[in-house]
Amino acid sequence: MWEKIGGAVRKTGPVSRCVSVPMVYPIGTTSLPVSGSATSMNVHCTDRSTSLIFIMPAAILSREEVVARLMDVVRRNGYDGASLAELSKATGLGKSSLYHHFPQGKEDMAAAVLAYLEATLDASVFAPLRADGEPVVRLRAMTRALELFYDHGRDACLLANLGIGETSQRFNPRVKRIFDAWIDALVVVLRDAGLSKPVARARAADAIIRIEGAVIVARALDEPSLFDRTLRALPEELLRA
Repeated sequence: MWEKIGGAVRKTGPVSRCVSVPMVYPIGTTSLPVSGSATSMNVHCTDRSTSLIFIMPAAILSREEVVARLMDVVRRNGYDGASLAELSKATGLGKSSLYHHFPQGKEDMAAAVLAYLEATLDASVFAPLRADGEPVVRLRAMTRALELFYDHGRDACLLANLGIGETSQRFNPRVKRIFDAWIDALVVVLRDAGLSKPVARARAADAIIRIEGAVIVARALDEPSLFDRTLRALPEELLRA
């Protein structure tokens, strides 16, 4: 049932389970800016000359989705540059809600981001290196994953953002653990290719230095092709006799 209230209309019964309370807007409204991840829905009345817009509440994000959005902000702005206002806007959570989930504030958020990053890299970058198959195929799988993860050199390195500068004392142990895991995974491939353990370890460390350096230079010069070129050449160079 629809009823008019002044210059607006509303439905008195439940509209859908997605709308908890009636949202009333003037007759004739055709669009409404909505912030965050909320969406709008046009609902036509029995009077076809009028239209009512309801706002559906933003979908509830999982913790993983919240942490992924936090990671984007920290990656873009660094730990010190990531303000609570930006973190709140990115996640759609108020500051009080952020503190509810992360009682120690930004430090808890950064720790969650690093844990998420570690799991992401392990699944997409390190796991292919530890898998069965030809070494060159496994190395190319790593470089393809890195192209996506760094958006072909356009995205900053979160490990560098959190592992150096004033924040390094807080997060360096975990950053070091991620780099160690990466080196260990590369060593597995290079040992399978017949390299001695010392040579394999040295080349693994050199590979990460080249990858991380390529991210910095490609971003600084705004030339993503530099990053892609470095990755394309890497597998064969690591496996050379």
